[in-house]
Amino acid sequence: NEAVRTERVAAIAGLPTGAVFSPRDVERAATRLRRTGAFSSVALSEAEQISEGDTLGIMAQVSEDKPRRLGFGVEYSTVDGLGLTGFWMHRNFFGGAENLRADACVSGLGGETGGIDYLLSLSFLRPATINANTDLFANAKVQVSNEPNYYLEEAGIEVGPRRQIGDNVTLSAGVGALTAHVEDDLGIRDYSLLTLPLTGELDRRDNPLDATAGYYLALDITPFAGFGDVGSGVRLYADGRYFRSVGANDRVTF
Repeated sequence: NEAVRTERVAAIAGLPTGAVFSPRDVERAATRLRRTGAFSSVALSEAEQISEGDTLGIMAQVSEDKPRRLGFGVEYSTVDGLGLTGFWMHRNFFGGAENLRADACVSGLGGETGGIDYLLSLSFLRPATINANTDLFANAKVQVSNEPNYYLEEAGIEVGPRRQIGDNVTLSAGVGALTAHVEDDLGIRDYSLLTLPLTGELDRRDNPLDATAGYYLALDITPFAGFGDVGSGVRLYADGRYFRSVGANDRVTF
């Protein structure tokens, strides 16, 4: 490691001390390091000899990936017009494998459905903030939607911890604030929300990017308190997916 500090590599790996050696713990430590995106390769290997105090040293060999990534896209529709998107990402912003990403989008250029829409978002993730399995996230966005049926100006931010439990479960909780200006058939309204987003994911797919078997479940519960021209309540969102492959060599996946 060169750009990622050594103490942060150790904190993210989170190898237990004072516990009986388990190869599974070493595998999970390597997975935590890979999950940051800061390394192109990670290998953890135990020492050949027992050290003083009946301890076993672990050697970490990492190869750092290029920290910056830039992307852009262009989309055109005869109805919606031209859309431009772009992002910039840094995978080691403060030297501790922190991920910072900025996204920008302009759509509806020359379209027939409303005016021009704008979106600017910023997301930050710091791995191993509370402990090895708990990260800190922060998200912010500014959005303008100029649609045929409504006009919306919105800005919001949320921050909180995200915890990985085992290999398949991810839980997160946070606190957020949102303010908006809306114009539609009901009139003109200005309001603010205080939110408490709670999310949980269970992912048992064989490959999240190309699943052929397994299932995925997600639940998002967001209580909110409204101020201004809006009430209070809760938003529920659920997502469930099941994959099964059939035929010779499992060529068809439902």
